[in-house]
Amino acid sequence: MDAEQKGRERERCERAVQVAAPLAPGGELVHEGVLETSLFLTALHARFGADFRGFNPLVIKSKLEALVARRQLSHISALQGQVLRDQQLGHEVIRLLSTGHSASPADSHLLMALRFAVVPILRSSPYPAIWIADCTHPGLVVLIAAMLKEEGQLERTQLYVTSADETLVREIPNLRLSSEDVDQLEQLHSANGGHDSPRAWLRKKSGGYTLGDAMRASLSCHVHDLASDASFREFEAVVCARPLREYGHELQQRALGIFSDSLCGFGILQIDPSSAMRTMAAEFCFAPLLPGQGLYRRLPR
Repeated sequence: MDAEQKGRERERCERAVQVAAPLAPGGELVHEGVLETSLFLTALHARFGADFRGFNPLVIKSKLEALVARRQLSHISALQGQVLRDQQLGHEVIRLLSTGHSASPADSHLLMALRFAVVPILRSSPYPAIWIADCTHPGLVVLIAAMLKEEGQLERTQLYVTSADETLVREIPNLRLSSEDVDQLEQLHSANGGHDSPRAWLRKKSGGYTLGDAMRASLSCHVHDLASDASFREFEAVVCARPLREYGHELQQRALGIFSDSLCGFGILQIDPSSAMRTMAAEFCFAPLLPGQGLYRRLPR
């Protein structure tokens, strides 16, 4: 092979590599760890239908790497092979990726702000409804239900709770809490302005607690994926349980569009108080109410 032929062959190989390796928005090759994560999520979606492809790949990569270490595997691709062949492991991974931030004492000001912003709107509506979207932790459902019960709004408010994780959706109405779980929820409830103990609205059973009748009757739990599903009714308030930073940019915009379509005029959105939300709020007809607490009001179109 002469020098000219060798040069053409080298160019052909370089072009093949460029086609095979996706590019980042800036034109640089994607880091192999992010590419491996992307391929894993594509396989997970094809095998189980759970779509995390629009999430922040660095957040997903961190969770997968922790699981890889626990299972003493060499890399994410090795985990992918196991997930494709092991249905139980696949559902464990879906739960891992579905689980996000859970309420902590540091969030008490967010829940208190929600109490004072949302309750007046609920009182003025004949059939109020709240959507807890992309629920990542059942404790948040209990805290919001306890707040509504204390304000006299639980029995007349429908709480819609959604997640892309079908297992979590099935578990929430039959949630079982330990005494330690309830102790933590009591502290959070008190910190966000609550006066009564949530234990009064839970049912003691087999050394633990389950949801009381009023809480269970107010819940409507459904599988809903922000990456593929649309708005399904109108709400007075939407609480996005997952921090916006865990979504990729396109999914952030899609989620905010769904929330905007789902809220009544002057309805309330609560989302994590990130700078990303502040810059995108106006694009989706949201006006800052208490942006430091992640509260925005949906303006009429």
